[in-house]
Amino acid sequence: MLLCPCQKAKIKNGGNPKMKKVVYSIKKVRGNSDDKISGLGFLNEEGTLLCRCVSKTGKPYTRAFDDVEQHCFPVFGKENEYKGYVTMYYEYEGRDIEAEYSVWYKTV
Repeated sequence: MLLCPCQKAKIKNGGNPKMKKVVYSIKKVRGNSDDKISGLGFLNEEGTLLCRCVSKTGKPYTRAFDDVEQHCFPVFGKENEYKGYVTMYYEYEGRDIEAEYSVWYKTV
C-alpha cells in the first residue's frame, strides 16, 4: 500500500485523533523467520497498521499492513494487547507472492 503525502504528513505529525498509537511486533511466518520488525506505530480508522522503517541504505519509509485490526484478537488475560495473523499479497517481477505475518500489538 502506498501512502499519499497527506497520510505521510499525519504520521510525521503524530497522527490524527482517529489513529491509535500502538507498540507492535511483526514476524514473517514462512521463510526466513528471523526477520522481525518492532517499534511504535499507528492503527488508522480502516484497521491498517502503519510502521515507520529504515531501509538498508538508511532511507526512511512507511510500511503498511492492511486489515490488522480485523485479523487480530485480544490476548487472554492482557489488557489492550492483540495478536493474530495477516496475509499480504505482492507482485514481484510478474509473479504473485504471498507472505504471512504474525502480528502482536498493544495500544498505548
